[in-house]
Amino acid sequence: MISTKNLFPINPKKDLNAQRLAYAISLVFHPVLLPTLFLGVLFFTAPLEVLTLKHSLKLPFLAIIFIMTFVFPVCVTAIVLLSRKAQQPLTTRTKPGEVSGHLIDEFYDAFPEERKVNESIDLQMRSIQERKMVFGLVYIIATYLFWDRTYEALPLMTICLLGITISLLVLTVITFFWKISAHSVAIGGVLGLFFGLSIGVGNAALLYQILGTVILSGGVMTSRLYLDAHQPAQIGAGFILGFALNFFTIVLFYN
Repeated sequence: MISTKNLFPINPKKDLNAQRLAYAISLVFHPVLLPTLFLGVLFFTAPLEVLTLKHSLKLPFLAIIFIMTFVFPVCVTAIVLLSRKAQQPLTTRTKPGEVSGHLIDEFYDAFPEERKVNESIDLQMRSIQERKMVFGLVYIIATYLFWDRTYEALPLMTICLLGITISLLVLTVITFFWKISAHSVAIGGVLGLFFGLSIGVGNAALLYQILGTVILSGGVMTSRLYLDAHQPAQIGAGFILGFALNFFTIVLFYN
C-alpha cells in the first residue's frame, strides 16, 4: 500500500496550511482534469460567436469528455500499474555479488517504512513515462472519435482535444530527459486555447476567461514551486510550451 505521507509529503519548515492549500490547488487543477474544466467553462460561458451548441447537448458532451480524458485513462493506468506490481515476485534469484531476496525481505520486515517508500517510488517515479504514454494513446483515440463534422460544435472540440493531445505527447518525450512541469504545460495550454479562440473571433470575446486563467496560472505555478515539485525553469518552460502548442493549434485549424 502506498503511504499518504509519500504521496503528499509535508515539509516541517513550511507552513502546514499553505502546503495543504498548494496540494488542493494541484489536485483540483490537475492536468487530467483541466480538459473537462476548460470545456465546461467554454460550454457555459463562451458567447455564441465562439460556440453554438444546444443547451441540452452541453452536459452529455461534457460527460463524454470527462470519461474519455479522465475516467478511462486513469482506470487503464491503474490496471497496468497494479498488474505489473502483482507480477513482481517477493524474492528473486540473485547473481554473484547481489543481495539475496530473503535478506531484502528481512530488512523490510524490520523497517516496514522503507518498503512503503520504495513501493511509492516504484509506482510514482519509474512509471511516469508509462502513464503519460497511456494517457497519450487514450487522448489520441478521443481526438479521433470526435473528428466528426456532423455536429457544428464538434470541430471546435476536436481542435481543442488535438492541441491537448499534442501537448501531452511532447510532454511525454521531454519527460524522458527533463522533469518539466505537467501542471504548467496544462494550465499554459488552457490559456493558449482561450487566447487563440479570442483572436479567431475578435472583439475580446473571451476576455474574462483569459483574465481568470491568468490568475489561476499564477496560483497553480506558485503551488508547484511552494511544494518544491519543480524548479522555476521547469515551471516556466512548461507554461511556455503548453501555451505555444495550443495557441498555434487553434490559429492553424480554427476558422
